[in-house]
Amino acid sequence: MKIKKLSMVASAVGTILCTNIGTAQEIDKSVEVIEVKGVRTSLIAATANKRYSDQIEDSIIADDIGKLPDVTVAESLGRVAGVQVDQGIGEGSSVSIRGLRDNVILYNGRTIVDVNGRGGTGMDTLNTSTYSIMAMVPSALTKSLTVTKLSSADMIDGAMGGVINIKSQTAFDNPGEQKAFSYAVNYNDQNNSLGNQLFGSYSNTFSDDQVGILLSANLDKREVSQDGVGTFNGWTSLATDRMATDSDGNRLDLDAQGAEQKLFINSDPRFQQIIDDRDRLSASSIVQWQPLETLYFVFDALYSKFDSVRDRHWLSTPLLGDFSNAVVDENNFLVAGSAQSPLQNNAEYVDLSTDLLSVALQNEWQITDEAIISSELTYSNSESDRIQVFNRVQTLETFDIDFDVREGDFGGEFNFDADPLDKRAYRWNNYFDNKQSTRTEHYALSIDSDIYLDSPIFTKLEAGVRLQRYQTNTDAGNRQLVPFRNQPTDNLIDYEQKFNLDGFFETFSNTDYLPNALSELPRSYLIGQGRNIVGCEFVIDVFTEADRQKCLNPDADINNLLSTWNIEEDHLAAYLKINYDFEFAGMRASGNFGGRWLKRDLTSIGNQAVSSTEVTGSTVEVTNSTFLPSVIFNLDVTDDFKLRLGGAKVLAYPSTASMRNSFRLFVRTDTDDNGNLVPGFGNGGSPELKPFEATQFDVSAEWYFNESSAFTTTLFTKDIASFVIPRQNNLSFPSYPEVPFFTIAQDANGEGGTIEGIEFYYQQAFDFLPAPFDGFGVTASYAVINSDTDLTDLSGNPQPYLGLSKKSGNLIAYYEKEKHSIRVAYNFRDPYLQSIGTEDLGWYSDEFNQLALTYKYTINDNMSVSLQGNNLTEENNRTYAQFPIALLTNTERGRTLRASFTMKW
Repeated sequence: MKIKKLSMVASAVGTILCTNIGTAQEIDKSVEVIEVKGVRTSLIAATANKRYSDQIEDSIIADDIGKLPDVTVAESLGRVAGVQVDQGIGEGSSVSIRGLRDNVILYNGRTIVDVNGRGGTGMDTLNTSTYSIMAMVPSALTKSLTVTKLSSADMIDGAMGGVINIKSQTAFDNPGEQKAFSYAVNYNDQNNSLGNQLFGSYSNTFSDDQVGILLSANLDKREVSQDGVGTFNGWTSLATDRMATDSDGNRLDLDAQGAEQKLFINSDPRFQQIIDDRDRLSASSIVQWQPLETLYFVFDALYSKFDSVRDRHWLSTPLLGDFSNAVVDENNFLVAGSAQSPLQNNAEYVDLSTDLLSVALQNEWQITDEAIISSELTYSNSESDRIQVFNRVQTLETFDIDFDVREGDFGGEFNFDADPLDKRAYRWNNYFDNKQSTRTEHYALSIDSDIYLDSPIFTKLEAGVRLQRYQTNTDAGNRQLVPFRNQPTDNLIDYEQKFNLDGFFETFSNTDYLPNALSELPRSYLIGQGRNIVGCEFVIDVFTEADRQKCLNPDADINNLLSTWNIEEDHLAAYLKINYDFEFAGMRASGNFGGRWLKRDLTSIGNQAVSSTEVTGSTVEVTNSTFLPSVIFNLDVTDDFKLRLGGAKVLAYPSTASMRNSFRLFVRTDTDDNGNLVPGFGNGGSPELKPFEATQFDVSAEWYFNESSAFTTTLFTKDIASFVIPRQNNLSFPSYPEVPFFTIAQDANGEGGTIEGIEFYYQQAFDFLPAPFDGFGVTASYAVINSDTDLTDLSGNPQPYLGLSKKSGNLIAYYEKEKHSIRVAYNFRDPYLQSIGTEDLGWYSDEFNQLALTYKYTINDNMSVSLQGNNLTEENNRTYAQFPIALLTNTERGRTLRASFTMKW
């Protein structure tokens, strides 16, 4: 309740800060005001939030204005027990909660949307979450993060793992005029680049603190780099018309009876570098007005813009033909050998611009002493425009390539016979000029009522209704073209002379690429440029007539029609919740129970191919409804020891993009030894996917053994009735008879299973020690999570849920005394299943550990400086197919160092 009442949490935290830290100012008790300064007070405030919450939840509190202790919101969330961070390019960018990625993300209690709608991960061409919704909300604008793991009936639905609420500062937090300014310099030692961050905020209250205004803005400019190895197709089975022989000429693709057996090969290893120049501008405005003791209004707006200019260069070696000198391991993975392959030199240039606007108008009205009516009207719009230019040049001849993936950390050693700088040895193979625009709008209206009851047991009845609409549109203007060749021997010099393309093909060099690995790999090679070309029209003469039409009229291209879709969802929710509070055997018992009814209407509009040149419109409509009961019982056994027992049915709908009504197909221009087209690839949606549904139970024991210390343990289980997983299937399409099949990435429903685990949280300030050791403190979290699913690996063994690490944890040690504050944070997570790839191989992300250090020196009450280092041990991001030896990707991103100056007055 916001109306002029001090909450239990605020009161408790205020008392702790005043009595133990001595930094809290005298406050008007009619206003909920807590000033948090420093690591220790932020941890104490977070523990108080957990202690006095009715639900099972955890919080992260900023230790100062504009100062969450991590680079991104996602990385901060990694300090919560059971929350595991997924790494994007250069930084943590998304999370799983208790092994589940389907969670609700709120900003000041309202829904904010990704460009791809619910469950979206941004528009990265590499399918990472680098540009997802969590990248759009800077940590500088954040006051606190709350993760609720057991939802109540009044909470916004849609979370399988939990609800994340990102909260910002408000003027009523600190009445009067408040100003803050911060400037930071960031250094990335991967590419020796400097970045800058500028933050400022202004707030004030007027008319006897009845009106409050807060304005804040953050500008972040930095360059992120990533060097390593990757893949497109991953590990695939050796084609039946190819063979693998060992050094003695024995066929390894045949078993002892001479029958064919499946061998797995890394069909498309890539050696790549990424340079990503990122500009982020974010601003927020909050206006609060409380004209009466019983009436309260808020206008809240957030705007964020994320611009990325990314260059990616790589060498690739599609391993063709037969393998000789082959070595196969015990799992039938071909780990060493020799093969014929062309050398492909690639350059991709991606310009991505994403805008997020979220506004809300909130109102609370205390109509009687016992009744409060509140309402909220919100609008969110997220849109992104992406331009991708891709150039590939390929050798005219194939070469012997020797490889051994058992050597080193980057997919083994590769030996090349080709000269990567000889223009006469290369042809121009592919040119992409792709454009895509995606937009999601979200509207919501909610009306809630709180009625306080005159009862010895039941304290409050809550009821409400919420209407919301998602609308997502994607428009594609892709132009994927093949340069025309008069003769099979046409080379790059011929192109330059015939089409006046002098200077179009240039040399890319990166002498610092993986200095301690892949010694035989060229560090300089030819590429086709893309930054100086204004679209395919600039080089239109090099294409066939059919491709010229694709260039000039992309809207008529069948694949663009198949990639253009629209999804509308209308949701209606109504809930009833009853709170209780009574004495039981001399102990205080409290909690709530209730239910939430949901109804969803989905309309998915797209196109389906009826031939290789023709499509037909298609519309699918789906309606479903469900009821979600929930209950929690809290028992204060003593003043310091609390037990919680709760259960709920939870539901999450599939991601918006997974329910699109279309297939996008890509026909590759490569041919096999017989001149036939090799299999294509693509992706598609499934509008009739069933929602996730689960029933969960939690038991928690919490010991708050002094005002700044706690030890808690939570046991939980989730019985999942259904879930959604990404799969890759080989499908044939009659509209493309010349293509043997397409490898299609498409989500599908799983048959359910269980997740169960235990979470530990420990926090202690060693203020009982003599000075100066009383400045030390520690906080730690640890989770062990197991799952049982119908997913199996090659041997029929069960596989875990996507995104679930069996073990994860975080350890923070800090020292804070007088003007000095130092914080060391270490987090880790076990390997986890990313997706199901080709041949039903599980694609795993390897274990990841990270060390960060922050030092802060407080000059005076108004000024401070800090130093921060992230990824100090220079950990890599590594993925593999089913077994660690079957490397998919391994990338270096280096350390990031940061120096900042903050001033408040």
